[in-house]
Parts: sequence; C-alpha cells; structure tokens
Amino acid sequence: MNRSPQIIKGTPISHAIFIIALLAAFWSIESLVDIIFFHPEKTFIDSFMSPDSHEVWMRLSFAALIVVSHALYRNIQRKKQIEKELVVSKQKYQRFFTSVPNGWALHKIIVDANNKPVDYIFLEVNEAYEKLTGLESKNIIGRKVTEVLPGTEKDPADWIGIFGKVALTGEEIQFENYSEAIGRWYNISASCPEKGYFIVVFDDITERRQSEEALRRSERNLHNITSNLAEGIYVFNKQGKIVFMNPEAERLLGWTIYELNEKGPHDLVHFRKADGTPLPLKECNMHEVITSGKLYTSTDEVFVRKDGTVFPISVITSPIIEDGRIIASVTAFRDITERKDIERKLETLAVTDELTGLLNRRGFITFAEKQYMIAVRHNRKLALIYIDLDGLKIINDKLGHEAGDQAIADTADVLRKTFRGSDIVGRIGGDEFAVLLTETSDNVIENVINSHLKNNLNSHKERGGRKFELLLSLGIAYFDPDKPCTLNDLISTADKLMYENKKLRMHCRRKESQ
Repeated sequence: MNRSPQIIKGTPISHAIFIIALLAAFWSIESLVDIIFFHPEKTFIDSFMSPDSHEVWMRLSFAALIVVSHALYRNIQRKKQIEKELVVSKQKYQRFFTSVPNGWALHKIIVDANNKPVDYIFLEVNEAYEKLTGLESKNIIGRKVTEVLPGTEKDPADWIGIFGKVALTGEEIQFENYSEAIGRWYNISASCPEKGYFIVVFDDITERRQSEEALRRSERNLHNITSNLAEGIYVFNKQGKIVFMNPEAERLLGWTIYELNEKGPHDLVHFRKADGTPLPLKECNMHEVITSGKLYTSTDEVFVRKDGTVFPISVITSPIIEDGRIIASVTAFRDITERKDIERKLETLAVTDELTGLLNRRGFITFAEKQYMIAVRHNRKLALIYIDLDGLKIINDKLGHEAGDQAIADTADVLRKTFRGSDIVGRIGGDEFAVLLTETSDNVIENVINSHLKNNLNSHKERGGRKFELLLSLGIAYFDPDKPCTLNDLISTADKLMYENKKLRMHCRRKESQ
C-alpha cells in the first residue's frame, strides 16, 4: 500500500534545526555503538571516563544543545502565535465592548477589616455606560462610587451590598432597581470575573417602569371609580385577556381575573346562548366589538357563574379607541334575573291594558314594586311621574267615546316614545298614567319633561287628523333611601302634586280666556 509522505510543519529555520539535531543524534549514536560493540572490554562508564571519551561527550552535548535549542525555538514561535491571537481577540473584544448598546462596567470591590463591602472602584466602562448614566469615564475611572455618587452607601437599593456579594461569592444575579443618585430605573446583570471584582451589564428601563406605574395608577383609579357600582365591569384586550375587572364583576361571576385568563373568559362565562345552545366565539357579539368597533347592547344574553348557575344579563360592550386604533373593549353588565322573572310572570297575568298596550294598574304595581325593592336593597333613588289627560270628559261629551278612547291611546303612544324601555309605564286609571324612572338625576328628568315629552306632544298636534289636543298635567315624587317611604306613599304624593299642577294650569287657562 502506498503511503503519502508526511509534511513536517513549521518554518524553514525550524526544519533546518530539526535536520541538524537529527544528524547530531546519529553522530553521537555512532560513537556509542563503536564503544559498545568494538571495545567490549570497556564498561559503559569507563568508556565515558577514558581520554577518548571527550569526543563522545562533545557529540552528545552538541546534540542535546541542538535539540533543546529547537524546542526553545518552537516554544518561542508558539508564544508569538498566541500573542498574535490574543491581539486579534482583544481587538474583537474591544470592538464588541464599545459597540454594544448595553451599559458595561468593571469594578473592584472595597471591604473593611471585617471583609464587609463598603465601596467599589470604577475600573473600566463603555460608551453606552456613559450615555445611560450620564457619567463620563474621565470623571469616574479610578474613583470610588461614594465619591462619584455621594449617598450611594445610603441608597435603599443597597448597590454596594449587592455587588459586594457578587464580587466575594462569585454568585451571578439579575435584577431591576432604582438608583436614587441617578434618578433612573435599570435592569442589571452582575457577574464575577475574578474574586474581588464584578462586571455589570445593564439597560435603562425608566420609560417602561414609568409606563407601568402610570398603568397601575390608572387601574387603581378605575378600580376606585367602579368598585361601588352595581354593574359588573371588565376590560378585554385584543390579545384575548381581561386586564381589569371590578369587584361586582367578580362577585356576580364567582371567577377571579386570573382564573378567567387561564382558560379564556368566553369559554368559562359566555359559551352558551339564553336557550341553552352553544355559542361559539366567532358568533359572540360582545367579542366582535373589539374588531368591528361597534357598540353592542342586549338584554337577551346569559352568563355562567363558576358554580355552573346561569343568569340573564343586560349588557353593553363598547370599544376603547386610542389614536384611531381599537385597543380593547369595556363591558358593563347587570344581573337581571329578577326583571326576567317579573317579565315571565307578567306574561301569565292579565297585566296589559287592552286599549293602550301599556301595563294596567296591576301590572304597573307589580313591576314597580320589584324595582322599588331593588332600589331599597342597592340604596338607589327612584322617581315616579303621575300623569293625567286633561279634558277627557269634554272630548267624550263633544266628540264621543270613540274619540275619547283615541285620545287615551294617543297619550299612551306619546309616553311610550318619551320614556326609555327600562322605565315602567302604565295606565292606572281611566285618564291617569304613571311612569317609574330608575334614572333620577335632575338633568335627566328635566330633559325628559321639557324636551322629549313636549316635542312628542307637539308632533302629535302637528300630525293632524285629530279634532282634539292632548293636554297633560304632571306630578313628580322622588324616593330617597335616606328618607324611605312605601310605593303607595310615592304614588299618592305624585298624585297630589299632579292635581296641584292641574289646578294651576286650569287657572292659567281661565285667565288667558278672559
């Protein structure tokens, strides 16, 4: 089998020294063979001690010198190669050290007689360190941190203690902390290259921490505002997570925000329709708001509690828009189990006035009583408006009972258009009506009476085709939980106020006709 010749690696000089050393070795071996095989009468020691042995010694010494020289030369060449590689490596390291965006610094820890860290010295920093801290290298290298940043030894962050532990134990750590001396937040990694020294690599995270704190303040404010509301409220982001939930929402659902986010709020709370059939996420109108940006309201949705019970809700979901983008949606919901129960009962009772389609007196009292009890329980205010159709007897006498019935029906239509679907409107007598309002602020009621009701009465008058004009007298009574009264007392008070308003209106009309 042919073998390829081996190439001796190295420089030409090293090759020459190797060949000389090899010849010297052969030369010395030749002398030893002559002594051993051709002069056997001499011992090995005697041969070297004889007068002729100086030539052998000289040959061996020369060979050894050549071999040692060759080894030293190769060692020098290797050392130069390593030094060259170190220079290249240092250049690469220097380029990396100066170009990384992270702050980087090397320090030496200073300890007291008890080996307790009391200070540290700046040995080297990169440009990013200067930018992130505002400290220039020319002003800090070789100086103690307590000189550069007075008060560091008293900083609650305990920088000296933390970095001292790293430098003395070799433990690597990563943490976030605030520097009072610099007034910035940093994310820091610290390691020990050699006992008594430590390296820090860090980023400035002040803006992130400020944003997080602003968000926490906002959430606290939102929590304070919504914690006393009777409605459950939660905020749902585009990543499918609930980022805020008020106490009433947790109470109504039985789930915490963390439990809901673990599996998904839709899959735990809103996975079915009111009739019990499954409700896939893609068919969920509340979830659709975060992509469509359209407001959604309903009184026909149901939620499922943690214990598995199902309850009907009235719900409103609206988008949260920032800089023209939908970033989340907010949902407010209320348990309307009592209301639904009442509605079901009303369906089986004769509670509807046949002429107007409004609740009759029985229906009005039944429904109003439930709302009254809810108001008492939740410490809410109510308002009751008692309304009388003026001049019904005159209409009946002059135009007939058919026209009188039409006047009653028209009045019911005006009231139906004026008040909200959540308000309770009923005909409780021949020409008398009552409305129970759950929204009781002065501005709301004033707007309803002076704007909506008057506009609707004017529209009826302008519509034509009627030989009569609708004239209404009103009385308004308020329920205040701090000054409780019965529902009958509320109705009676509103009735008295209505008659006072009627007398005043009649007096004004008589004066105008004179």
